[in-house]
Amino acid sequence: MPLTHPLTKEELSALFLLNSSGLIAINYYDRIAITIGQLYNANGVAPHGLTTRWIYTVPAGKKALVETSICRILRITAAAALSFCDARIITGGLTTAQTYSAYALLLNNTINAQITDRSDSPILLLAGQTLSGETNDGSTGGTMNYLVTAKITEFNA
Repeated sequence: MPLTHPLTKEELSALFLLNSSGLIAINYYDRIAITIGQLYNANGVAPHGLTTRWIYTVPAGKKALVETSICRILRITAAAALSFCDARIITGGLTTAQTYSAYALLLNNTINAQITDRSDSPILLLAGQTLSGETNDGSTGGTMNYLVTAKITEFNA
């Protein structure tokens, strides 16, 4: 049944979220949203160069909201020669500069030394942009535990 009169902006705003142009903007979580979890969780990892542990690319026709990013490093055994050990979650792709969503850096040879970086500041990614989890340990000898994880909500653009 057609409306006998158009709704006013005030009436529409009571029913829907309106953007600055007065057009209906559906909340991202109502646009066929799915939750994606990226996870790298490893124990007793030997020293290694920069290594990508996982990568997520936003598909065509979609957007993604990175809601939570966590990087944690824990020293398990001491290194013979200590160097920087880090874990990071980085955005990138298209023409955007890389942005760290979370970054943990450990320069401590004490067994059970650890550092955690957690970000709950949302980052919006567009189609073609990426989010990757990486680790690096330049030490000689010794082992580390890593947790590099992110919660992403992907939805129709």
